[in-house]
Amino acid sequence: MSQSKKNQIGVIIVEDDPMVCRINEGFLDRISGFKHIGSYETIEKAKIAIKELEPGLILLDVYFHGKGAVGVDLLKWIRVNGYDTDVMLVTADDHSQTISNALRLGAVDYLIKPFRFKRFEEALYKYKKIVEDLHGGSSIKQETLDQVLNIVGHDEEETYMPHKNRTYNIINAFLTEHMNKGFTAGQIAEELGISRVTARRYLDVMEKDKIVELVLEYGSIGRPNNKYKIK
Repeated sequence: MSQSKKNQIGVIIVEDDPMVCRINEGFLDRISGFKHIGSYETIEKAKIAIKELEPGLILLDVYFHGKGAVGVDLLKWIRVNGYDTDVMLVTADDHSQTISNALRLGAVDYLIKPFRFKRFEEALYKYKKIVEDLHGGSSIKQETLDQVLNIVGHDEEETYMPHKNRTYNIINAFLTEHMNKGFTAGQIAEELGISRVTARRYLDVMEKDKIVELVLEYGSIGRPNNKYKIK
C-alpha cells in the first residue's frame, strides 16, 4: 500500500459520469489526510496519470460509456505492471462475479452506488489507518496485524457473529460465481486464502441465513464430505 509525502494520500478518480465525479470529488475534499490529484473519464487517461502521478489510491468505476476496458481491467493492469497504488471500487455494479474478481485482484474496498457520505468516509478512514499501521516500522506484532485486518481474537469468537462483513461477502460471491458446484470448508479456505476455521464459522452463519445449503457427498469409501453450495 502506497502513502504520499507529508502524510497525505494522493487520490485520483476514474469516473466517466461528470455529475458522479463531482460528487466523489466533493466527498473526498471533506476527508482529511487525502489529496485529490486528478480525475479521468477513460481507462487510457487513467493509465497515463498512474505512470506520471503515482497516486496512493484510485477511486475506480467499473463501466464506462462505449466499448472497451472496464474498471476491473485497469485493476488487473495495475497488478500486472507492479504499480504501488491501491484501488477502491466505487460503482453501481453489484454483480457478485465483479465483486469477487475485484477483491481477488486486491481492491481495498467496494462501494456500491448509491451510498451515503458516511459509508464513503468510513472506507477512506479505514484505508488510511491500514496504510499508517503498515508503514509504522520494519516489523509488526500479530495483535496489531489482527486489528489492521479486522480479525477477531480467539477469546472473542464465542460472542462474535461474522454477519455481512467483508469475509462474509467474499465467500458469498465465490459460491455464487460457482453456483452449481459444492465446496468443503477446506476447499473454500484454500481458494480464498483464509483459515479453515474462519471459513467454517462463516459458512455456519450463512447456512442459518439460508444463503447456502449443506450437502453430503458420498464417495466410494470413508465418511461423506460436507459441501456447501448457494441455495
